Amino acid sequence: MMPKAQIMKELVPVTARGEATRRKLLVAAEEEFGGKGFHAASVSSITSRAGVGQGTFYLYFHSKEEIFVTLVRDIGRKLRKQMLSAAGAAVDRLEAERFSLQGFLEFTQKHPGLYRIVQEAQFVDEPVFREYYERLAKGYSEGLSEAVRRNEIAPGDRSEERRVGKECRSRW
Repeated sequence: MMPKAQIMKELVPVTARGEATRRKLLVAAEEEFGGKGFHAASVSSITSRAGVGQGTFYLYFHSKEEIFVTLVRDIGRKLRKQMLSAAGAAVDRLEAERFSLQGFLEFTQKHPGLYRIVQEAQFVDEPVFREYYERLAKGYSEGLSEAVRRNEIAPGDRSEERRVGKECRSRW
């Protein structure tokens, strides 16, 4: 069965002001979920932290679950973008690894609730939890494949890659 947050039509702001309010709600949600956890955070605590009325929340999100799912996806997208951007100036794969790791560490420093939020996604919306890690792994795998194509690294043993992938899928 699909989680409720994925069944309902996404509420999309039509103005720049609306998008700014939606962004304020997401920032507040990140602080609330990251600090208190999903179950202890509330729509009321999110709206209070964002400085908007509780009714305003429902102009942008149907539920606490929906803002949580949106937040997990948003965090994942921003993390991947920062890592890719950081690696973009690299001259080879080894340097790309260092730059990407630096981008990752900078991101986690700016988003201290990241791990709590992502780990709680396993229990709030398991497909979104899986999606977060699968997208991260896919980008990494594509980068390694490109480095192999450019002869910067040797191809790895694909049987080990399949074994690790199977093990990860069985845990999820």
